[in-house]
Amino acid sequence: MTYNEADLKKAIALIKSGDTKTGGQLLHDLLKKDRNVETAWLWMAACVETDEDKRFCLREALRINPANLLTQKALAQLTPAVMMDQQAPIAPSTQQNMPIAAQPDQPPAAPPLYAVFSPDPSRPPSASEVAAAQRLREINDGKARTRNSRILAYILFGIGGVCILCVLAIAGGNALLQNFIAQSRKVEYQVEYLITNTDRSLVDAEYVDEAQDYQAVTIHRSPWRATFTMHGLSQAQVIAYHGAGTGTLTCELRVNGKLIAHNSTSAKNKAITCSGLVR
Repeated sequence: MTYNEADLKKAIALIKSGDTKTGGQLLHDLLKKDRNVETAWLWMAACVETDEDKRFCLREALRINPANLLTQKALAQLTPAVMMDQQAPIAPSTQQNMPIAAQPDQPPAAPPLYAVFSPDPSRPPSASEVAAAQRLREINDGKARTRNSRILAYILFGIGGVCILCVLAIAGGNALLQNFIAQSRKVEYQVEYLITNTDRSLVDAEYVDEAQDYQAVTIHRSPWRATFTMHGLSQAQVIAYHGAGTGTLTCELRVNGKLIAHNSTSAKNKAITCSGLVR
């Protein structure tokens, strides 16, 4: 059974207005129908009171979208959970020892979320759970392919640079080559990286800075720009990982305002690269 998008929007509106009890109950009912709604788990974490329930909600959100860095940081900020079988037993209170007739009329305590939503091991997985597991496998496979593509890009870039140096060495000799390199290194260029993303998903990127070091950055807002002053024959490169986004991811490399490299993709879990030799 799939969830109702209108119920999710209504629950979020109630929570934003301060009515976390009613909004949380709507989310609870929604997740009982379909527990693979990442947004519902994130908002449910704002409704529950105990750290244990908050951790459970965030872990469920990460199960659906393991690449969400904000959820990872939120979970890391919570204190580590204590194993249930290691907790010290709690002595019964005076109220618990009272006769049943003298007990105050109180509703039974709600069970923790992990007890409500823990799957029955005898129940076969639902179609939505199977889809979520498949999506997790696809994300992990996509990351592995991205790492392999990145290594291949580094190798090809290195081979291209070696070929250029070999041609220069054969054409003019070692002295001419050294003079060419020395003169080229004296010239400064303005190098600009540009990354755009048509949706609001996070983008992980790597780039080469003015010191020829690789830097990593997580882009929260599009467009993202970085400008450096580099010497001639420096390596310029920017790599962007699309992740689970649904929009179009684009990268550009410009040297002194001139477009040197351009690349884009709309595929999920795919990396794009823009690279060139500064000259």
